[in-house]
Amino acid sequence: MDARWLRGLLAVQMFLIRFSFFTATFVFSDSLPDSRASTNAPPLAHIDENVPPAERSQEWLLRDIKNSHIDENVPPAEHFQEWLLRDIKIFAARTERQQAEVELELLRDAPTQAGTAYPKFYIWIRLRAADGTLTEGAARVSAIERKHFEVTAYLTKSEILKNPERLSSIFPKEVALKIKKKAGLLINETQ
Repeated sequence: MDARWLRGLLAVQMFLIRFSFFTATFVFSDSLPDSRASTNAPPLAHIDENVPPAERSQEWLLRDIKNSHIDENVPPAEHFQEWLLRDIKIFAARTERQQAEVELELLRDAPTQAGTAYPKFYIWIRLRAADGTLTEGAARVSAIERKHFEVTAYLTKSEILKNPERLSSIFPKEVALKIKKKAGLLINETQ
């Protein structure tokens, strides 16, 4: 069986288990102290009290699933930059067919999590070859199993200048605006 299929099945099982727990804990007893201090979910005080308890438990559940995917896949902070740079250098060696000096800039500080996919980071990459040639571009990078990153999309600056519409199919709107600015298509981010 395909590993992604098995991961998906496991995610569904975890969803059902967590949903049962949250329903039992939070729907029937709102007065319990918030035991979610170890996650990034807001404490009970930040939850709108006008929202029925059943809907609040769904909000917590979705936030918990999102955070669990991020926690399970994003490398520890002490290795994040080092491993991201390592994996971008490997990508650059494969695509540019030569070693290059690599500079990275995160275009969004936090990962983007959608469903059960790997968390995504968006970066601007500068590759300087041994002969001094500079190649720049934007990349979407997935964090995988707390061990490495994989480039899932990469557009060079010249590709962006030729066809800026491609950005909207790969990057969130605010990230696409930053990329257009870096590529020289925008003077400010409101254009």
